[in-house]
Amino acid sequence: MKKQKSIKKIKGICRGDYQSPAGITLMVLVVTIIVLLILSGVAINLAIKDGSILGEAKEAVNNWKNITDKEEEELLKLANKMKELKNATNSGDSENNGGEDNKTENTISVSEAKSTINSSNIQSYIGKEVEYNSTKGGTWRVFYYDEEGYFGKAKTVYLKRDYDSINVAGLSKYKIYNSSDNGAIMKKMNPKWASSSYSTIDLENEYCVSWLCDPEIWKEYKTNNSSYAIGSPSVEMYMKAFNQWKDNNTNSTTLINKIDGANGYSVGVDGKYTNSGDYTGRNTIESGPNNIFMTSDKSWWLASPSKTLVDRILAVSGGSAGIYSIYDTNTNGVCPIVPLDQ
Repeated sequence: MKKQKSIKKIKGICRGDYQSPAGITLMVLVVTIIVLLILSGVAINLAIKDGSILGEAKEAVNNWKNITDKEEEELLKLANKMKELKNATNSGDSENNGGEDNKTENTISVSEAKSTINSSNIQSYIGKEVEYNSTKGGTWRVFYYDEEGYFGKAKTVYLKRDYDSINVAGLSKYKIYNSSDNGAIMKKMNPKWASSSYSTIDLENEYCVSWLCDPEIWKEYKTNNSSYAIGSPSVEMYMKAFNQWKDNNTNSTTLINKIDGANGYSVGVDGKYTNSGDYTGRNTIESGPNNIFMTSDKSWWLASPSKTLVDRILAVSGGSAGIYSIYDTNTNGVCPIVPLDQ
């Protein structure tokens, strides 16, 4: 009997209808393995082929990088724009506060100054730095536009150098000085004096002024863009330049001057000659853009004699903010000027 049962069991296994104690046939196990292999192939195919999960992930990373780069570029543009706006604001503040901070100022070329500046736009150019490269160097700025040719050739731009402490020992050692041009430029700079009956260079202050106006002394300040250089502007040019900036009118009465006797000029303010014409008074001069008309706590000579005494000339006083009559022994400085030839 046992022998017959063993034979049936062997036959069942051969037919595949024998079940293990866990209930899994060999056939099911084989099928399961095959299905797993198929699924693995599908997963691998999805992962590595074009348009696959890995490909899409890579594309997503690239897109994110592009977006990030674009955002950084836009932020950089925005930062640069904000910096430009800040600089423009600082430049405006610099003009409003008398030019104490001129770091953001735009410098113009000599050719632009000669070709662009005219009587209608000069106010916006006064005090602006110009790339004028003389042997003596220094910072040069637009000072005056001579539409009528009052000091020489008409439609000429004049530049002024920032304060220079040269010759601080005083002018008195030049109280007898014969200029190399026989006073020709001195007469151009002082046309009221030149047309008066006192135009002979024979007084101490006139000799000193002739030294300030001698182009041979200041030739290191000129270039091939200028026909000459002198030590400082005259009181007539200074006042016309100031009135041009302040009132857009060179003949304004904000600052005035006249020949008042053999010794030279009287000066006044607001159409009046107070203080005996010796000085304009305290705080009557504004510094202007970039201190073009007055340097704080510095005083510089003007190339004009004062009517006060035979040994006095006129000067801009930074400490008092006015035009004063001073002795030629005073230790002032200079602010050379040049015309830009057309």
